[in-house]
Amino acid sequence: MGALSGLERKQLLRSARQRGVVIQAEALSVLTEIYSTLFSTNFGKFVETLFEYFQGVSDGSDILTEEKSKKLFASLLRVSKREAGEIENRLTLINAFRVPVPLFNRSSKAYGIDENARPKLMSGPEEKVGMFRKRFELLLQRTLRDDRFHSPETHNFVDTKVRLTEIESLHTQSGRKTVLGFLTQLEEGAWFLEDLRSSIQISLKNAQFTPGIHTDGSIVLAQGEMVGSLFVVDTLGAPSAEKRSDSLAAISRCDLFGPALEDADRKLLAEKEMEDGEAMILFLADVWLDTKRVLGGFTRLLQGFRESKLVPAVIALMGDFSSPQLSATEQAANLQSNFGALGNIIADYKEISEQTEFVIIPGPNDPGSMGVLPRESLAPFFVEEFRKSVKKVHLMSSPCRLRYYTQEIVVFREELLQKMMRHSATRLTSEEDHTEHLVKSIIDQAHLCPLPLTSRPVLWEHDHALWLFPTPDVLVLACNQNPFVWSYNNCQAANPSRFGSNCTFTVYLPSSKIVQQSSC
Repeated sequence: MGALSGLERKQLLRSARQRGVVIQAEALSVLTEIYSTLFSTNFGKFVETLFEYFQGVSDGSDILTEEKSKKLFASLLRVSKREAGEIENRLTLINAFRVPVPLFNRSSKAYGIDENARPKLMSGPEEKVGMFRKRFELLLQRTLRDDRFHSPETHNFVDTKVRLTEIESLHTQSGRKTVLGFLTQLEEGAWFLEDLRSSIQISLKNAQFTPGIHTDGSIVLAQGEMVGSLFVVDTLGAPSAEKRSDSLAAISRCDLFGPALEDADRKLLAEKEMEDGEAMILFLADVWLDTKRVLGGFTRLLQGFRESKLVPAVIALMGDFSSPQLSATEQAANLQSNFGALGNIIADYKEISEQTEFVIIPGPNDPGSMGVLPRESLAPFFVEEFRKSVKKVHLMSSPCRLRYYTQEIVVFREELLQKMMRHSATRLTSEEDHTEHLVKSIIDQAHLCPLPLTSRPVLWEHDHALWLFPTPDVLVLACNQNPFVWSYNNCQAANPSRFGSNCTFTVYLPSSKIVQQSSC
């Protein structure tokens, strides 16, 4: 296989200039490797394919960097494998600390990947401001893509088109206005709206609220008018959720979920997904390994699979992994041996111990948590004994992301409903289905935790790992509330509830896209 000659390099650079593309010197060595590995002496096909696939990694920029050329190489390797009949692993796991960092291009109004980002755990005040700016920008751009916000302002919130007004302009304009902003309590007992430039105190006394939990820290659309120095709100609600297809179009095929999939790869994986018709993914939360109830329930679960001659593809085990009566010291001292005991049970079911992917996700009270989101995975030390019995073990963060063939799944272990209701500007009645309000709010906000930082601290430079953009296929919100399954915006949301209390769990069937609640 040949390398690029000097003449071919000149021809490549000339072809790039003709297309308005700048190839950096550092990228040429990678392009040479692409040529020698995949195209041999077919230079014409190499050039044609190179610029065709460059659009998929360009992120709206016409500069081909070394990093982009490496992505291009990976993309072309996938195409080569596909043409050879090969296929990648059916399961891809994405830790929160490895989620791609989004970058909004203001000129193209599209999202790409920030290749130069190196998110840190400890950040300064600029990063905190940047976190809120990015959250706001995400929902602002999503709102502006909504057809209702493309025309000049009218006076109907529900079914006619309106124009957003910046907060700093409210004092100089009269009449009913629509504002997008953070709902905050800057002073005790007083509500405010904030956008990127200004803030204003609001009155919610006579406001009508759309369904959802409108929390301190969430982004809302508010309609009303100025009365003196107060913006009197008559209608308040979250920005509408966006269809997944519209979100994908807005990010120009760039993959913010994790490793990108080519369209042809996705098609082939979808076919394999349908062929794997018996595949199932289980989600269990509050797996208290120090209790006989949990170990007995898990044994019954495995026995049921043995009797039905089924092997689950994935079993996601979520914390807390110790019952509430144990102190933090007792948890840390016993967790390794408790995982070992679970591994011994699984070892009796040979096919499951060898074939099933076990994904371990920490709970709020498990060892190692810093009390901030995203929550890091358990330390490998705790599962050393478990790994002696179980072949495929993955330690993941909370939240984390799973891609099973083409299905995108987000898993989050957090007591979210209680916190959100505590910080809500509205009070839900006992007759209302709080879980539906929870799911709608999370998806409308495109964020897993729209709460004030004083209530739920977040690592500022890793906040994007909490985004739900585009909306995933499945969202697992594990908390101690009753189990539920609810579909909203083509996303199936579920809560497996507490395995430690009642041995309930959630089952997902990827081929049929069915989510079920079960118990053992």
